[in-house]
Amino acid sequence: MSPFVFPEFPSGSEARSLLSSVSAFLSAPELADRAGRGWLVACSGGADSVALLLAVVHASVSSGAEGPGGVRVEVACVDHGLREAAAGDVAFVSELAARLGVPFHTARLANAGNHVGENQLRDARYELFTRWQRERGLGGVLLGHTMEDQAETLLLHLIRGTGPRGLSGMRAIEGDRVRPLLMWSKSQLRAFLGACGVTWREDETNAGDRYLRNRVRHGLLEAMARENPRIVEALSRTAGLVALEHDAIVELAERELATRTVRLPGALESWPLERLLRWPPGVRAILLRRWWRDLSPEHGELRAAAVLEALEALGETGEGAWDWPGPVRLVADRGLLVMSRPAEAARVLATVTWDDSGTDLTTGSQLRYPQRGAGFSLRFVRPGDRLLRPDGTAVRCKKLLEEVPRGLRPFALALVDGQDRVVSLQFATPSDGALRVRLWAGALEIPAVV
Repeated sequence: MSPFVFPEFPSGSEARSLLSSVSAFLSAPELADRAGRGWLVACSGGADSVALLLAVVHASVSSGAEGPGGVRVEVACVDHGLREAAAGDVAFVSELAARLGVPFHTARLANAGNHVGENQLRDARYELFTRWQRERGLGGVLLGHTMEDQAETLLLHLIRGTGPRGLSGMRAIEGDRVRPLLMWSKSQLRAFLGACGVTWREDETNAGDRYLRNRVRHGLLEAMARENPRIVEALSRTAGLVALEHDAIVELAERELATRTVRLPGALESWPLERLLRWPPGVRAILLRRWWRDLSPEHGELRAAAVLEALEALGETGEGAWDWPGPVRLVADRGLLVMSRPAEAARVLATVTWDDSGTDLTTGSQLRYPQRGAGFSLRFVRPGDRLLRPDGTAVRCKKLLEEVPRGLRPFALALVDGQDRVVSLQFATPSDGALRVRLWAGALEIPAVV
């Protein structure tokens, strides 16, 4: 098997422009940290991903190093076990990788049958790519999505219903996934492969109508092209413009959200309702969505309907409670918005032991406990808790918390003795790396418990 040799492309040719475009994209400042670790190119054997692989390897050859910017390039191909020809696709990519001199990764997924949807197949494939990328210490996964793919994605989002984020289409840089070819058409990529003398594999299922994307491609998009022959470019450009405006609003939202109070990192945050309501409705929606994502980053996107329901009530009454994925709970009460993860209320934050029989407090009073070395635990208030007063009487914590905004009540802190009796009741107010708990007379600091 002879190594692949790139032909000399004339200056000003489309092939040369494509190579320069990919090289410049991978050298962009926002990818500098990732480029230093290298790339995993996802390649199905189709024309788009084969063109991407060639362009990325060419950038490495031109740099005189292992890969773009002196880093390595590796390639991966997944067989979903649904097509007989898939084994041939894997063999094709494996041979091409060998000719290009780049490491090759592959796996065959269990055949799940015809009931598996395209989104499930994509997610399974991406999960493998991400695993290989991280195991190999690479900076990201390069995907061969094109201008047509962007147009189809925008139409799919419109069909299913979407907001500004969905109308932005696919992003060129989206977490570990990087798409250098979104401004290039499939015909341009095939012309590039022809100039390189490289063939590709055709997936026969792309011609069918089983999947919605195929029906959009062969039905809706072709019908739109009869009205506007440059519809693909128009839709791609539209997605880009919406993305620019959406990103600008998101940046404003991030700045505004920086004013919220973080009471327990990753578990409890609050924000004055008036700060939300001062913004137009569209910005309010993005603020709530971004806030939710900060507390629940593992749950993708929040449904627009859930956000709109909350916004409607907040605008009318300023009160309400909503349970969102995470699980995350949003509560509006007495002018305060509280977003929390209720499951966190079950954990004990810390146990602290003193070696003497009492602790002097700043006011001259003293906190005493029955035996030397006894422990005090700091946890959240639970149903039935009663606060032990200095005079020996007790009062229900629930009653004491009636004047507290509802969203904060599950996160009231209880300092309990060895018999689980509440001796102090307060809220977390982080200060200089310590959690300050106010007692009836004085204060006690317990460092680094949160």
